[in-house]
Amino acid sequence: MPFTVLAAGSEERTIIGLTDPDVDRNPDVPRLLPDETSAVGWMFVDLPRLGMALAEMPSINAMLNPDGEDLVDSESTNRLRDTMSNMGRVFVVWERDTMGHAVWYY
Repeated sequence: MPFTVLAAGSEERTIIGLTDPDVDRNPDVPRLLPDETSAVGWMFVDLPRLGMALAEMPSINAMLNPDGEDLVDSESTNRLRDTMSNMGRVFVVWERDTMGHAVWYY
């Protein structure tokens, strides 16, 4: 997987997150976070990097079909990578469970 799944919980709250080891090195994240006073959650996705990671994952077919038949061919994964390479980055903040905002930029 191109990311790590993290989880923590108590009787009152459960938090589940996805992270990439390089996210703290991305200069955009520290610049975007100080403007947020409080939030239920936030997400930063570098879509070009995610597309590259998904297209290069040799185990994507094994995840989708454990029987061994290739469900996703190399042409499809290359098209996914090329499409996502032009989509930019997204920073989403959930201020409450029913409200939030997003910044989409290149």
